[in-house]
Amino acid sequence: MNQNQKSPSHIALRLLKRAWLPLIVASFAALLLLVDSPGWAAPAPEMLNQTVPRPTPTPGNTPVPTATPGSGSGSGSSPDRDNEPGTVGGPGESGTLQAEVIAPQVNLYEQPDANSAVLGLLVEGDLVDLLARNESNTWWVVCCLPGSATRGWVPVPALDPNRDPALINRALPVMQSPTQPLPQATISIPADGAASGTEAADPVASDEPPGFGLELTLQQDPPYVWQGNRLELIFTVTNPSQSDAVAVEVRDQLAADLTFVDADLSDEGRIDRETAADGGMILVMKWDSLPAGTDAQAFVTLQVADNLINGAVIDNLAYADARNAFGQTAGLSIGMPPSALPDFR
Repeated sequence: MNQNQKSPSHIALRLLKRAWLPLIVASFAALLLLVDSPGWAAPAPEMLNQTVPRPTPTPGNTPVPTATPGSGSGSGSSPDRDNEPGTVGGPGESGTLQAEVIAPQVNLYEQPDANSAVLGLLVEGDLVDLLARNESNTWWVVCCLPGSATRGWVPVPALDPNRDPALINRALPVMQSPTQPLPQATISIPADGAASGTEAADPVASDEPPGFGLELTLQQDPPYVWQGNRLELIFTVTNPSQSDAVAVEVRDQLAADLTFVDADLSDEGRIDRETAADGGMILVMKWDSLPAGTDAQAFVTLQVADNLINGAVIDNLAYADARNAFGQTAGLSIGMPPSALPDFR
């Protein structure tokens, strides 16, 4: 063989030495094309028009409606509940007057008085039938404790009725005496809106249908206090309606860590002190009337206990109503200095 003639293997090796970099780049490009190729992906499933049934609500998991000041519903009736099965819906529908417990827990009392005997406990989400009311429409007779036939009295702010409060005010019979036997029959509202099963109560005389709501705000001055300090709670009750509110009351049960010192009320108001069932003090601020579109204020001076620990919080809740108006709640929390200073490192 001619020594100048190159063998095929020698030629191939020489070409490989010259073109090794383009060959590597081409190999990587081929791999990338294979990975990104749609032919290797599984086909996407078809979209199905599937209907998923709504879960059945269970007691205690139902969202609690929040009362809106001045909405005309002191207990915060929820429009969503008007369309739930088993409850009375909108105008023209019929059913039993019922209410849902919206307080975390509330006692069932023997009489419309927080100092009366406690018959049992209702919790948030419980559903009760409405049977009657007291004259001022601040307490309702309900049935029943879960798993029993026990009937009793519950304060109105703890309940969310399934009908408009003005209609309930007219439909429920009035219990004239706390010792009067509690009614047995439930109240049904037929399509014409007239109550059946018992005589409807006459609405309270007013230029406006019963059921307009008062508004209540509560402020603290100074905004920050500590153990042993005095502070002033400022209660402002407003009548946003076009009718005068009659026999206006603001009730506030003081926490054990607050001591009453003094009070000053505007518009010829007065304050009474009552004893709660647990021995605590209830402040009752009263005005004979509150003209339409006006407000009244109470300035209550209190002293904070000096043995509170740092980080303690005192919750204070007040409730305002009138003889011809539905009530409203307001509250605030009074915090002690923090138990530990923040670390900004």
